[in-house]
Amino acid sequence: MNRESTAQSNTAVDPRESLSKVGSVWQFAYHRLNALRNNPSVRREAIVVTLFMVAFFWLPALSWTRAWLSPEALQGYAIWVVPLTLFWLYLNRFRLAVPELDELIKRYREGKTGLRRNHRSGEEDREDREMAGVALLLKEKPPPATHYPGLLIGSCIAAPIAFWIGDPTLTALVFVAMVAGIVAYRNGLVVLKIAAFPLTFLLLLVPLPGLVADAIHAFAQDRIFSLVTHLILNSGYPVEQALNASPIRFGSGITFQIWAGAIGAGIAHGGFCLMLGIWFLSMVKAPLLRKVIVVLISIPWIGILLALRIYFLACIGLSDPDIVAYVAPVSLYFLPVIALAGQLGIQRALKCQNYQKWVSA
Repeated sequence: MNRESTAQSNTAVDPRESLSKVGSVWQFAYHRLNALRNNPSVRREAIVVTLFMVAFFWLPALSWTRAWLSPEALQGYAIWVVPLTLFWLYLNRFRLAVPELDELIKRYREGKTGLRRNHRSGEEDREDREMAGVALLLKEKPPPATHYPGLLIGSCIAAPIAFWIGDPTLTALVFVAMVAGIVAYRNGLVVLKIAAFPLTFLLLLVPLPGLVADAIHAFAQDRIFSLVTHLILNSGYPVEQALNASPIRFGSGITFQIWAGAIGAGIAHGGFCLMLGIWFLSMVKAPLLRKVIVVLISIPWIGILLALRIYFLACIGLSDPDIVAYVAPVSLYFLPVIALAGQLGIQRALKCQNYQKWVSA
């Protein structure tokens, strides 16, 4: 993580010391996190809610997992969505601990706090605003969070319907809506707004309807194999491609065939790389437009790598067709390493590499 975040979290005061010694909003967040961790009622509530969600959704989760782990599943990356979401919450835990900070800074800017405002700019002005927030948090007891039960009630009503229908897409959508509903009811819309990215990120685990998944898979596979065909033609080999993109037949007398089902098109692995890049960008301090440009450049980069992998396997198959069956699965595991390295290079080139202030290990 970034040095500033790590240094500030490491220098936080002992939670047993008086709050009068708090000198920054980081230390206040540290105190509040420790108070929540040491609160028995909060721990009991977290355990009860977790056990309820596990008991309610463990059967649908098993069906989702089986679909994700099937060979060449389009959404194989979804197995990592929940771990990455939990890791995001951990890295941003200090910001989530002080959800009212934005409102306090807004009041300070508008002169509604009764605190003297220093007209400075840059880093000093940011520190002024945060210290004003700390002063208000220490001076006034934070108002209790306003409960918004609408989303939670709606998801609880929709859950039996989704389970009765038995559609994986509906049950997964209910799961995401129920998680968001619990946050809105327990912590209010302020925390829901701060946690907007991880809650939206959870939508990636929603299984796509069969027709949609098949259409996306066929489109991506056709583009990848068409690019491979052009690469082979430019290498001087005769080649022909079936109407459904697979197989590709090439070589003198059409002696070798590349089947997508046999070697894997790698679409799920490419999706994982793109998902991980978006997850990382959510914690980077950069304009939204620049982040969107990084994602748009990453899509063709990953597609080119998928095509180059198949082209590499095709070249091997010309000399030894039998070895392709062994090299193909191994090459899928090297693909994310190269793809992620390229994405990091794109992010560095577009200056999307520094973490936001609140990201901390």
